[in-house]
Amino acid sequence: MFASLQESLADFWHLPNADKERRWIKNLDKKVRPFVEGGGCVVVGTDSGEPLLFQGSSTWYEIKNLVGFGMTPMEAITAATSRPGKLLASDIGELRPGFRADVILVKGNVLENVELLQNVAHVIKDGVQYK
Repeated sequence: MFASLQESLADFWHLPNADKERRWIKNLDKKVRPFVEGGGCVVVGTDSGEPLLFQGSSTWYEIKNLVGFGMTPMEAITAATSRPGKLLASDIGELRPGFRADVILVKGNVLENVELLQNVAHVIKDGVQYK
């Protein structure tokens, strides 16, 4: 299995899935922008099947792309944080007593530059701070 994975990564740009993604993404703006402009409920997810784009680390790419599709930075961040939380459970999605929450600290103003999200300074998960 490991050898198969190594082989596929050696020429990942020519995997059938990657070719399909490249064709699909060319028209993505035309598909997503009207939905965003129409007030559609957008939620960021991390089930990407793109080669070398791993779950979790791809979240900031999704946020960046949503801003490119017409969302404000705050709308895109909300689509990745509180909105999915509220859809998943009644006690997540808000920072308030009795709610479960993870927090990230980022240097700089992400509302001016969402790309700063890729440079997370600290993560606070279950009350424990990680660097």
